[in-house]
Amino acid sequence: MSSLAFANENLLQSYKLIVLSFDGFRNDYIDPERTPNLFAVANAGVQGHMKSTFVTKTYPNHQSIATGLYQPWHGIVNNRFYDPDMKAFFDVDSPSSAWWDQKNISVPIYIANQFYNRNQRYSISIQWPGSIASYSNGKNSDDRMRVHYLQDFDPSIDWYKRIDLLLSWLQHPLRPANMAFVYFSEPDRHAHEYGPFSTEVLDQVKKLDSVVGYLRQKLLNANLAHRTNVIYLSDHGMAEVRAERSFFIDKCDQEYSGLKYELIGVSPVYSLRPISKPLSINGTLEQSVREALNQCAIKHFENSFKVYLLDEIPENFYYRDNNRILSMILLAKDGYDINYKDHHWRPKGYPIWGNHGYNNSEPSMRPLFLAQGPRFKRSYKHSKLFENVDLYPLMLNLLEIPIEQFPSNGSFERVQQMLSKELYLDADDILQRNSISSSSNQTWVRC
Repeated sequence: MSSLAFANENLLQSYKLIVLSFDGFRNDYIDPERTPNLFAVANAGVQGHMKSTFVTKTYPNHQSIATGLYQPWHGIVNNRFYDPDMKAFFDVDSPSSAWWDQKNISVPIYIANQFYNRNQRYSISIQWPGSIASYSNGKNSDDRMRVHYLQDFDPSIDWYKRIDLLLSWLQHPLRPANMAFVYFSEPDRHAHEYGPFSTEVLDQVKKLDSVVGYLRQKLLNANLAHRTNVIYLSDHGMAEVRAERSFFIDKCDQEYSGLKYELIGVSPVYSLRPISKPLSINGTLEQSVREALNQCAIKHFENSFKVYLLDEIPENFYYRDNNRILSMILLAKDGYDINYKDHHWRPKGYPIWGNHGYNNSEPSMRPLFLAQGPRFKRSYKHSKLFENVDLYPLMLNLLEIPIEQFPSNGSFERVQQMLSKELYLDADDILQRNSISSSSNQTWVRC
């Protein structure tokens, strides 16, 4: 046996972690007839009440799940935003770390896993947003790393083939991966077009459930199920929007002479760049623009949105202190859409469609969270509300990495009760296990 093969024998035998994300999958889609596989996971494993980060958009939340950081910390503050320093709009397809690791403190869990035991731990990303970039260990920005196994975003790739690829990398003969992030863009894509409760969306939910069943069977066949912890989640929920709740904000521009501003983002939440003051309202540029738009919302648009100055943004959003947010935001109420008239997209399910990005406390924005595996309790409902950033310390513990080595905004205290007490590992346990494993590996590599 080669030294490399023996050094990685422990990875074949150790616990593995898989995280599956179903974009826009509402927590209330779980049903014994529609989703029998996820329903079985919910009954046998852990169910949790998870809260997305604000804004409840796809790219920001996937980066928060991966890094354990609120959006102003990792810098992905919307699906579309402007960086004043770079003088550019966010490009989701760019591998530049200047976008994904703005402050050189973002360490996605799939990178932390590799840094913790370089050349002996390997991570997988299958279409996970942000995994195309390189990242540092959060301390030395010159020492950067990419995820070892990467399949870039391509929605045309068959869902079952993604699972086959996942299993092949988990069982690689020389470099078996011990963790994986896997992303599916449904049911979000259909929900935007047809609404979250449409037949089209529920069909996608059924198909995703069949993929879950396929994964579970493949893990059993590969003799991996008994040592693989699997987390099933989504980045956010989805609200129903109706045509009568979709408004064009241009009317405000017409009513308030002199009012000019730019909305940057995607409905229902925007960063707002004020350009000129309305003539009829006194105050600073930002104050007068905010006042005009808030008056307009009350007068013409059912008080369906509100403009906040940066220091007025609710503290529980954790959405300040980043220049990419700019100086103001506009946020619509749940179930409303706010756009300009030149916004020509028309959903296929008109007059009903779906959207997200709203207040992360709204029930419609609640994401999916289920977990099952040897480290998780059985048939356990986790009653304590937790945030998706709390998954970072949880995943570190599942990977037997001391939480203190990779700081985050997450709280392990809010999630640790999900873990089985029989297999719960505290910091001393992790250090002892890794010390034994490390010394064993070093002995054989030298031979």
